[in-house]
Amino acid sequence: FTLSFQGETLFNAVDFQISTGEIIGLGGLSARASHSLFQCVIGAKLPNDGSIFLGGDRPQKANRQGKISWLRLQNPDIRRHPWPLLGASASSSEILTHAARLQGLKEPKKIAAAYEELMGLTGDPPPSFGWQLPYYLRLQTALALMPNPSLLLVEFPTRDLGPEHAQWLWTTLEQFQDETQASVVVTSNDFGELERLCDRIILFDASKIVAEGSPIDLTLRYGREHIDYDYLEP
Repeated sequence: FTLSFQGETLFNAVDFQISTGEIIGLGGLSARASHSLFQCVIGAKLPNDGSIFLGGDRPQKANRQGKISWLRLQNPDIRRHPWPLLGASASSSEILTHAARLQGLKEPKKIAAAYEELMGLTGDPPPSFGWQLPYYLRLQTALALMPNPSLLLVEFPTRDLGPEHAQWLWTTLEQFQDETQASVVVTSNDFGELERLCDRIILFDASKIVAEGSPIDLTLRYGREHIDYDYLEP
């Protein structure tokens, strides 16, 4: 497929597939390219040329069926309440229960309580939206995983996280994928992160695929320093 935005070619005649249960990493993408690609995957945007299919379905259908979740921590409104209609003092339980109902999940209160405990969100809610990053991270992760998606999109997950929170997120994603065998797509320009999480990595340069393989294969083929400095942004 080919995808452009405001005259800029983000993807130029690229073609790749994701297998069931595979964690694939996309490196060398700008934030705009990553965001636009994921918008196409959920059916919110169409490529300029070509098509995207998810298990034989168009993205819009797969998204309506709850097969896709998007974990996006680089939200420009990171300090704002993700569910403003619930009020700034809404607890994680109220937010998760509301989301479960919107997603049509059975027993939404029970599911919300389970994810609240799993993500370490139990206890007193934060004071009138003093959204601390650890709380936001755990809440957004719970919202993404709660529908039990077949495809999880993870956009630049640890760009603004310290080592402790990055480690928590990596472990959580690995456990989720191991238990569900969901397919996961991670965009990151940190090769160490892609190496830790992914079965296969695709590197992009100037809107085209320039390399593809397992982390070990790419390291042996090109050398770690070459990958870090020639393909991945700091």
